[in-house]
Amino acid sequence: ADSRQMMEWDIAVKTEAAEERGLKRGREEGLEEGLERGLEEGLERGLERGREEGLERGREESQRAIARSFLKLGRPIEEVAQATGLSVEAVQSLLQ
Repeated sequence: ADSRQMMEWDIAVKTEAAEERGLKRGREEGLEEGLERGLEEGLERGLERGREEGLERGREESQRAIARSFLKLGRPIEEVAQATGLSVEAVQSLLQ
């Protein structure tokens, strides 16, 4: 009976240790997969945001260039603002 109990206890200890190793490995793999997925999604979002900001800056610079051209032609500030969608203050700042 003692050797049987020792064998059962030994099996229980080994099983528990294997479960702990499995849980640890599963957590590590899950964390690694989560980090990879998070980095990919973060990179995608960052690139998309960068593209959007770049396009917006390009549109703004284009509006300023058009406004400068109108101002060189002697058009009134208010008219230039209305035509380009820039604020009167933004158009005035182009004169400086």
